[in-house]
Amino acid sequence: MNRKMLLLMLAVMLLTAACSGNVKDKSNTGSEAAAPGESTQTNATDAAPTASPTPEPVKYAEEFNKGQILVYPNYLEVELLSTETTTRVDPPNPSSLYTYYEVKEPDKIYYHSVFRVKNLGGSVIAADETINVKITYDGKYDYNGFGTIEEDGGGDFSYTNITGIDPLTDGIIHYINEMPLEAKDSGKEIKLTLQIKDKQLTWNGGTSESETVIIADETPLSSKEEWKEYPQLEKDTALAKEDFAELTLTGASFDKKVAPPKASGFYTYYEVKSNNKVYAHVSIAFKNLMTIGKSANEALSVKLIYDNKYEYSGFSFVEDDGGKDFTYSNITTIDPLTSKNLHYLVEVPSEVQDGSGEVAIIVNVNGENYKHQLK
Repeated sequence: MNRKMLLLMLAVMLLTAACSGNVKDKSNTGSEAAAPGESTQTNATDAAPTASPTPEPVKYAEEFNKGQILVYPNYLEVELLSTETTTRVDPPNPSSLYTYYEVKEPDKIYYHSVFRVKNLGGSVIAADETINVKITYDGKYDYNGFGTIEEDGGGDFSYTNITGIDPLTDGIIHYINEMPLEAKDSGKEIKLTLQIKDKQLTWNGGTSESETVIIADETPLSSKEEWKEYPQLEKDTALAKEDFAELTLTGASFDKKVAPPKASGFYTYYEVKSNNKVYAHVSIAFKNLMTIGKSANEALSVKLIYDNKYEYSGFSFVEDDGGKDFTYSNITTIDPLTSKNLHYLVEVPSEVQDGSGEVAIIVNVNGENYKHQLK
């Protein structure tokens, strides 16, 4: 091989080595930026996260047993106590004079169901707005009915459209559905459907141990804390409102029975009829500073707020005969520059007295609210 050829081969070898030194290793490009015109492949760990699945809505019971306590949160608690077919419905503890219901036609019968209904809301609710009951016979014949509510400890019935159930208070509602007599002994199915607000549940005829069954989503109760900003009404301290009245809070307490301060002979008194109830009793000395007489039942208004959520109203009466008796406030006039001792009773569940929540008495004086914290 001549010298010229040898030099040419050596030059080619050096050039090849130089080019191979400039080759770029692309075996690990996951963390490097791509050069212009160069494509890259994203690692599996860089992929977008998968969206979480939408939770399924809660499916609430559509059937219930006798003995179960159905709870519509912050609205109602309902329990079926008994059912029967009958031709007459009497209150469970009839007083000397009482209301009863009786079928007027020999081919008819009542389906009579009894429910305990507790108001879980923050304000009084009309009894006729709580539940509705429909009876279906033989799978196709529907019979609507009406409700009546116990009063005086079961001594009588009252109309549901004029009776309110206070917060945290039970009412016993009797539902009466009139249907053909043949349904009693035909052996064909009789189905009870209970309506509570927007929920319908069917009694399957069964009975179970007492248990709580939630039937709807919870809606928070509205807060009633505005009373904390009201001016204080101090006990035994006179409050004067020009050209209206001078008043003094003389007492505020929980009582089972309220009698005149100087009771003598025959007199009127007030006593709760249930062991799980108590009165919040407020007494106020009221002097009329107006130029005309003022009806005692329009002089002031009083309400009670428990646990900043539950509100109760009450009724008033007036001391008579120097404190020996009580008389009705709606037939009593307080003349100008004359004083009367007014009493207000607010019936509440014993829980209000015994529970841990705050209890505020709100007194409205000619459009302005004052507070007195009972506990």
